[in-house]
Amino acid sequence: MSPITWINTDRKEWLVDFSSASSDVNSIKKLPWLSGKVSVTPTTEVEEKEEFGETTFDTHVKLEFYKDEISHMQNNKIFLSHKGTNKGIVRGYNKILKELGFNTWLDEDAMNAGTLLDRALLNGMKNSCAAIFFVTPDYTDEGYLSDEIDYAISEKRSKGAHFSIITIVLSDNSGQKGIVPELLQRFVWKECSNDLEALNEILKSLPLSVGEIRWKM
Repeated sequence: MSPITWINTDRKEWLVDFSSASSDVNSIKKLPWLSGKVSVTPTTEVEEKEEFGETTFDTHVKLEFYKDEISHMQNNKIFLSHKGTNKGIVRGYNKILKELGFNTWLDEDAMNAGTLLDRALLNGMKNSCAAIFFVTPDYTDEGYLSDEIDYAISEKRSKGAHFSIITIVLSDNSGQKGIVPELLQRFVWKECSNDLEALNEILKSLPLSVGEIRWKM
C-alpha cells in the first residue's frame, strides 16, 4: 500500500489536502465543497480484541468534515489593500505573513494577465477573512481602492466576526501621515511608527491565530 501523502499528521490539527486526496478517494469528486486544504482535529477510538489467546488493540481515527465549517475555513485569505506606489512596502508584510503560515491575497500574485480587475478584486475579498488597508499619504479613496473599501465593508456585514477590517496608517520619509478614508473611519485604525509595531497590530486584529510552535522537519 502506498503511503498517504495528502494528510499531514505532524500537528495537533491534521491538515488534509482534498485537491490531492481526490485521486485516491473517488467520492470526494462528488462533493465540490471538499476542496483545498482543511485543518481538522481527529478523534480516536481504541478497540480491544482477543486473537489466538492474545489481547490486541486497534486504533481507529475518525475525521469529520462539515460543509458550513469548511466554507469558513476556505475563506481564510488576508487581502492586502494598498496604493500601487507602495507595492514595495506591502511586499515586505506579505512575505512575513506567509512565513507565519497565513494565506495572503496580493494583486500581483493573485491575478494573471488578462484578468478582469474588478471581478478579481471582488472574488479576492470574498475568499478572505480580513482586509488590511495600508494607508500612506499616497492612499486615496478613489477608483479601485474605493471598490476595495466597499467590498470589505460588504464582507464585514456578511461574515461578522469571521472578517476583520484592519487599517494601518503609515508615514512617508518626511513624516507625513496617511489620511484614513471616511468609510474606514467607523472602524478602529492604528497609526504605527515602524513595521514591527504595525505587524503586531495586524496579528492582534486578525480573526486567525498564528499556528502552534513546533520543530522544523
